[in-house]
Amino acid sequence: MLTDPCRLGDAHREEQTAGQVQRRTRRHRTIFTEEQLDALEELFLQNQYPDVTTREKLAQHTHLREERVELVNHKE
Repeated sequence: MLTDPCRLGDAHREEQTAGQVQRRTRRHRTIFTEEQLDALEELFLQNQYPDVTTREKLAQHTHLREERVELVNHKE
């Protein structure tokens, strides 16, 4: 078993806590469909800071979790 932290990435680093080994889990990365991206971009053009109700409606429409409907300005 590798224990050298320099050889392990953050997502795979093991930590010993009270005699137990705990592994950090990787955060799930959402892969958006073209339709979902189009809907997110359309909403962003209308409102860069949608309220929770608007995000919930879009999440339901796009079959995403509301947490994934986070609109941020990005440069292309």
